[in-house]
Amino acid sequence: MATNINRIGSFLTVGVISMVLCAGVTGTANASENDVEATQPTVEAHDDHSVTFNNVNALQPDQSFETTVTDSKGQEVTVGIEAAPNPSMTSRRLMKSLAASSSKRWKVWYYAGTTNASFWMTVSNNKVTGVDSWWIWLAGSTYTNVKLYHTASYGQLDFDESTYLGILSQKFWLRGSVTGKNNQIKISY
Repeated sequence: MATNINRIGSFLTVGVISMVLCAGVTGTANASENDVEATQPTVEAHDDHSVTFNNVNALQPDQSFETTVTDSKGQEVTVGIEAAPNPSMTSRRLMKSLAASSSKRWKVWYYAGTTNASFWMTVSNNKVTGVDSWWIWLAGSTYTNVKLYHTASYGQLDFDESTYLGILSQKFWLRGSVTGKNNQIKISY
């Protein structure tokens, strides 16, 4: 009879240890999944015609993140951000200097069918340190007075858009702002 009690005690001990180990592994897996979700890029659209991209540092080189929103004219537009591509043989020196200074390069874009624009901005320590390589494509109109500039808190592309006969014209701007927290970049248009 003592043998049966020892056997039952052994089975209970093994069972309890197994349950504790399984619960620990399950808890660890859930924590890991939550950590991954916390570091994935997310997006928040705002009523002021801006979009905030969170956790952008989680984007891999050449990886982009975009969302479709409605602009002030009721038109659907796509705004997005892209991490700089892997360095080519000719730009390794630039990328090494960026890595040494903990800088990141981001392409900021706005695509609306007839009005499309983008530019690259360099961010270091939550400050915009440079902008370059603007791109504009318009259907049925032309652009003039292109200005690409930056402050410590944002990079911005401005231009005037006019129809071919000059009947309609508008000022266009695209801004990428650093918020200084949580690896966020806010795109305004």
